[in-house]
Amino acid sequence: MKRLYYARHGESFINIQDIVATKLGAKNDLGLTELGRQQALAEGQKAVANGLRADVIVSSPLLRALETARIIARELGYPAQDIRTSDLLLELQFGELEGTSWRTFWEAGGGYKNLGAFKGAETMEALQQRAEKALGFLKNLPEDNVLVVSHSAFGRALRRTIERKPWTDEFENSVSLPHGEIIRLI
Repeated sequence: MKRLYYARHGESFINIQDIVATKLGAKNDLGLTELGRQQALAEGQKAVANGLRADVIVSSPLLRALETARIIARELGYPAQDIRTSDLLLELQFGELEGTSWRTFWEAGGGYKNLGAFKGAETMEALQQRAEKALGFLKNLPEDNVLVVSHSAFGRALRRTIERKPWTDEFENSVSLPHGEIIRLI
């Protein structure tokens, strides 16, 4: 792998409905809104205009990421059936909080620091360890230009891993990744 590109999925129904949805196949594993599809389309068109080439596209299997990957792939002329998925690219797992209100979780003082208190939830430290495994997987792909489509918290963990920053950096310097935007990580 010579180049690693990253895109967060476009705006999804869980974003506008304020739902924690991180479990594959759950009833809240929803796709993109019309705005989300437009974001993915615009980013795919921008990628083409900038000469970005993806030799392989690897996506989170969650519907919102996979739908984004398919839209971008279409613009790049990449066959949708060749998109690979990996559970390593799933969003931060919220365990028993699945399906609850994201806003309520934050306003109740939950925040990422306290995720370990919830059954089945993934801590930021565990997420970063998963991001390290994902980076190893991505680096071992034979293709030169890899496009990953995933989620905000996972994307930040992957970027921290590449930049060799600790997982605790999430608590001081966290900035959400924009929907649908492709960035180069390596």
